Amino acid sequence: MEITQATKPDKKAVLRFYKSQQYSARFIGFDRCYIMRQDDTIFASVIVSAVEPSSEQYLLHALVSDKHYRGRGLASSLIKHCLSQHTQLVCFCQPSLTTLYTQHGFKRLSENDVELKLNRHLQMRFSQYRNKYSTLEALIYED
Repeated sequence: MEITQATKPDKKAVLRFYKSQQYSARFIGFDRCYIMRQDDTIFASVIVSAVEPSSEQYLLHALVSDKHYRGRGLASSLIKHCLSQHTQLVCFCQPSLTTLYTQHGFKRLSENDVELKLNRHLQMRFSQYRNKYSTLEALIYED
């Protein structure tokens, strides 16, 4: 299954896909969205955002596959594709998803590491998300 980078004309279809999966996704900065689709139907997507224009760190978020396509390794395929395109990825996830990311080379960050390794914008974003979801974990992939 082919992974392509979504284009500006794909934006509405991508947002419709997330909404159909009951997932609240937003484009947050300097975004790249990678999608998997069959014909005109998107069945998996991920967004990678540089929250600072010149940053080497990208936030991997909104990794979602259609409920009817789960269990087929689509999330892993999208993660691998992102790793081939970006040298430093950060993601925030619930503990139940940590294994998915660590299997692909992501490392869990301690509270101290969050301050040492993440840029200021990602530190603030993690803090905001953590206030809402107290068990959230930060992970990083560094090539």
